[in-house]
Amino acid sequence: MGKKGAASSSGSKDGGGKGDKLGTCKEVKCRHILCEKQSKALEAYQKMREGWLDNDDKVPPAEFGKLAMQYSECSSGKKGGDLGWFPRGKMEGKFQEIAFALQADKFQMYLKEPMAITSFCARDAETDPKS
Repeated sequence: MGKKGAASSSGSKDGGGKGDKLGTCKEVKCRHILCEKQSKALEAYQKMREGWLDNDDKVPPAEFGKLAMQYSECSSGKKGGDLGWFPRGKMEGKFQEIAFALQADKFQMYLKEPMAITSFCARDAETDPKS
C-alpha cells in the first residue's frame, strides 16, 4: 500500500453532511484510526477487508469503532475513533480533503508522508441532531 489514498471504498465525491446535496457541506462527522506503523494499519485494514469490504459491504460504525479502540494510536481511539462534527479548516489538509469528499458510510485509507502515519477516515451517515 505505500501510496496516498491507496485503498478506498468511496465511489464518488458528492459529499453530504450538514449543508446541501452538492458536496458543499460545511461540517462532517468522522471517525478515524491513526497508526504510526504501516504494518499495524495494514492489519486493521485486512480485518475490515475480510469482514466487510470483500463482500462489498459497508463497515458498520460500531465495528469500525471496535477496530479504532484496538488499533488507533490517537486519543479518539478510546471513543471508537469518533472525531465528532468539524467544519472545514479544522483538520489538516489531506485528512480534511478526504473527509469532505467521502460519501456517508464510506472510508478511505491514506499514508501521510514523510512521517509514515496511516489514517483511516470514515464518514458517518448520522445527521445533526439539531436539524
